[in-house]
Amino acid sequence: MTTAEARPGEWAGATARGGLGAWQRETAARLLTGAASTPDSTPDSTLDSTPDLMSMTGHVPTPAEQVGWSTTVALYRQWRLFRIRTLAPVTVAVLGDSADLVLDSYLSATVGSTTFRADEARAFLAFVARSVPWEPHLTTALGLETALLAARRPEPGERLPRPGWIGRSNRASLIELPMNPAELLLWGAGRAPRPVTNSTLVLVAPKLPGWFRVAAHREASLWHQHAVDRPLDDVLAGPAADRRAASVLCDAGALVIG
Repeated sequence: MTTAEARPGEWAGATARGGLGAWQRETAARLLTGAASTPDSTPDSTLDSTPDLMSMTGHVPTPAEQVGWSTTVALYRQWRLFRIRTLAPVTVAVLGDSADLVLDSYLSATVGSTTFRADEARAFLAFVARSVPWEPHLTTALGLETALLAARRPEPGERLPRPGWIGRSNRASLIELPMNPAELLLWGAGRAPRPVTNSTLVLVAPKLPGWFRVAAHREASLWHQHAVDRPLDDVLAGPAADRRAASVLCDAGALVIG
């Protein structure tokens, strides 16, 4: 993880609002193609005034320089592919023989990138969700890996309720998936048969071993009760079973106390 990635504000989505990540995407896209990274990119006066490569060097590139530039572009592409395969391995695996085509389509549609690895992975997962027909195994992989990206955010980016209140962690999620993701992972590793569809509630949280597990029904009920922050005293005054479930969720990092 880079130093820039560890900035809490970036994990909270600052790049999507036009921060450093947006500037990096635009600069990369303009260097590679002379255009913005997406058709609806917001113009930037600084970028609009950025000279092209020829005016930067002051001369027409030689054949050797052109070869060097193509090598740089190829390395840039491999760097992006490595990041996606590292942070979204289950989705890539489930795509199977079509993975290379989907990756090529994503890179063609999203020319510029950033130094924030998680931004790249989120963009790829969103692209797959929009572009590839629905299929339960793929939907499970997309849901799990999108939630895992949030669970792996650095702790300094944690949102805390006001003092004396309890609420959901912004790094945790409770998701309903078409099948148990643990079975999907075992199948992908060749250690279990292809899983069948079986709707499963999955808790994804930063302090869980492996970051996820199947959620208990009482945990799911308590999670839904905390759609908004609640006074901690209300939880402590509730049924013993709810207090135990709240304690388990706090230990998992799914609920946090201000």
